[in-house]
Amino acid sequence: MADTGLKTTGAVVFDGDWVNMTTTRINTSDNSRATTTNATFDPATLQNYAFGIPSGATIDGIEVQCEFNNALGGFLSTVQFSLSWNNGTNYTSTKSDTVTGTTDATKTYGGATDTWGRSWTASEFADGTFLVKLEGKTAFGATCQVDWMAVKVYYTESSGSGFFLLMGA
Repeated sequence: MADTGLKTTGAVVFDGDWVNMTTTRINTSDNSRATTTNATFDPATLQNYAFGIPSGATIDGIEVQCEFNNALGGFLSTVQFSLSWNNGTNYTSTKSDTVTGTTDATKTYGGATDTWGRSWTASEFADGTFLVKLEGKTAFGATCQVDWMAVKVYYTESSGSGFFLLMGA
């Protein structure tokens, strides 16, 4: 099994009510952070990961990693993710987690054998086709802060299943 390595987003398609939802803010773990204070899930959509998955590869799993915190410790911040294979027309079910502290927590969603409830093709990870929807929610007016987010795709390359016969002279 191979993987693409963790890839950061190349473009923010929609930032919703997030403040500073830019590739500069969420592609590095430098405390520059995108933030939201919404009490309901506030979506942002991200695309262009340049995965480079070989044509015909079997997709084994997808992993999303995110570093986030709550700017007001003791309150609850939640992030959740869903993935689209057709530029946002459809999404997988969501995966989510929460934090209450002001210290950055890095959480992993999915993994090497988790296909998020569907079968994927290599072409569905093309730039402009594959989207990640990142949603943040806070309680009691707290601030959900995302500092870094990346995606890794696990795959098995198709092998040439042909054979050849050596003939003696």
